[in-house]
Amino acid sequence: MKIIIVEDHPFFRELIYKTLISHFPSSEIMSFENSEDALPEINNQHFDVAIIDISLPGENGLKLTQKIRAIYPDIKIIIYTNHNLPEYREAAFEYGADQFLSKKDKNPEDLVSSIKSMI
Repeated sequence: MKIIIVEDHPFFRELIYKTLISHFPSSEIMSFENSEDALPEINNQHFDVAIIDISLPGENGLKLTQKIRAIYPDIKIIIYTNHNLPEYREAAFEYGADQFLSKKDKNPEDLVSSIKSMI
């Protein structure tokens, strides 16, 4: 399984990475801090799962979600963000996310459960 993480906060990016690699040790996991760095990799290889924050420097995670969905309609996209408001949740699904998790309500272990439920 190939997973991409797009998260601008170094602490969360590392925490997500460590959590996922401990549960999916044979997976290839790449992480990026912004859409501009992640998009070339997304264009060059197929990922099974994308974990994306909404607030990113430059292009936000919703726009990135939309672009990923256009390239890979079968990829599983999880928005994992601090923005736990109904309008963000609705926008995430409108832009093509499969799941929406709040960092305030869900810990990285919940990402593992989400991924397992989708694959």
